[in-house]
Amino acid sequence: MDDSGLTKGRKPVIAHDQTKKFTTDSNINLATRQTSILDKGTPRPWRIGITILSMGIQIILDLTENVAIGRSYPETEMFQGIDLSPFNAYDLGISRRHALLALDGDRVVIVDNDSANGTLLNGERLKPGQQYSLRNGDHLKLGMMDLKIELLLNPFELA
Repeated sequence: MDDSGLTKGRKPVIAHDQTKKFTTDSNINLATRQTSILDKGTPRPWRIGITILSMGIQIILDLTENVAIGRSYPETEMFQGIDLSPFNAYDLGISRRHALLALDGDRVVIVDNDSANGTLLNGERLKPGQQYSLRNGDHLKLGMMDLKIELLLNPFELA
């Protein structure tokens, strides 16, 4: 083996003509940075987990604005908010716009929307139209559906 280009304890010297140069393919799209609301100084959203206890299914959402909890309209099968229809909501007595998850300053609140079968927070019936603070681990009962609330990310506790 020819070691004329190597000297013990030294790195080999590579000439510029030994480096392979790639040509730029004009069909390649260059990466561009998408600006998100976080880049514009908007605070991070709350991340909330809602577990349907009877099924062990968790719905995770980023809460940036008020959102309704209920079930879809049978005619359109549309619902803007957290649609509990796939989880037997009608049979469990959940109204179409049963309750509202809302932001109030640095807290998340629940408001019963005068639902037909009511909303319970940790076993206490909510008065329709009034805000009640939610805490990590709280239990909600919408009609006959039992839910557990997890506050997974509190933007006010970030360093």
